[in-house]
Amino acid sequence: MRRTFMMSASLAAAAVISVGCGSSTAPATTGLTAQEQTALINAITSSQALTTTGAAFAPFIVQTIGATGTLNASGAPSVVAKGLSADASGIDASSYDAVGVQVVFSLTITGLGTQTGAYTGVVGWAGFNASTSTIDELVSAGAITTGGQTAPGAGTDPIVPPGADTAAGQTYGQGAYWNRTTGGANGTSYFGTDGTFALTSATFGGSTTNCPPVSTGGQGTVTCSYTTGSMGGNFNFNAMSATGSPYTQPNTTFSNLPAVQLNITLTQ
Repeated sequence: MRRTFMMSASLAAAAVISVGCGSSTAPATTGLTAQEQTALINAITSSQALTTTGAAFAPFIVQTIGATGTLNASGAPSVVAKGLSADASGIDASSYDAVGVQVVFSLTITGLGTQTGAYTGVVGWAGFNASTSTIDELVSAGAITTGGQTAPGAGTDPIVPPGADTAAGQTYGQGAYWNRTTGGANGTSYFGTDGTFALTSATFGGSTTNCPPVSTGGQGTVTCSYTTGSMGGNFNFNAMSATGSPYTQPNTTFSNLPAVQLNITLTQ
C-alpha cells in the first residue's frame, strides 16, 4: 500500500508541477528576485531529493506561494551521528528556509483503477546558491493518510521506516534528509526510521484558485485548485542512508509557516 501511495504521490506532483499555475511573485521573506526563484525551483528539482512527498511538491509550492518561512532545529546534527567524515562538520544547518503543504489527490489510471491519498508536511532547504542553481541540504517531514481524502490535521504521528506495512486509511509519519556534499554526484539521502511529526495548527483562509486544466500529452487530464495559509508544528527523526550511515534530525519547530493547500485530480 505504501509503495502504491508513493508512486501515486509522485505522479500527482509531476502533474501539478506541469500545470505551472503559480504566480511569478518571489518569496517575500527571502528577498529572491524572479530569476533567483527560478534558480531555487531548478535547484530543488535537480537535487535528487524529490523522493519524499513533501519535497516532490516543493517546486510547485515555491512557484505558487508569495513567501517562505523557517524551520528551526534545536541544534545541528552531529558529524558522529551522521557517520560523516570530519571535513563535513560545517555543512549541517540548524535552520532552513521552508514552506508547508497539505495535498489531497485522486488518480484514475487505466489498468490500475483509482488511487487516493492525502499528505500534510513541510520541506526546508539550506545552502541555496542562485548562481549555480544548487542547494546543499534539504529536509522534509510530514504525515500521510493512504487512501484518504482528508489531509492529516492537528495531532502527532509516528514516523515509520520506508517499506513498512500500512493499511488503507492509516496515517503515519515520514521524514527524510538529503545532503549534496556527501555521497558522490547525487549526494546522500537519509530516510526516517523513527520519530514523530506533530501538526499543531493549520489555517487556510485565502480564496481558492483553480489551476487551468492541462492535457498530459493526450494521456489524460489534470485539474487542481489551491489556497494559501500557514502551518505550525514540530518534528524529529532518526534516519539511515542506503549504505547504512545514520542521521539524526533534532527537534525542529515551525510557526506561521507559509503553506499551500492543494486538491488535484488526474485522469488517464
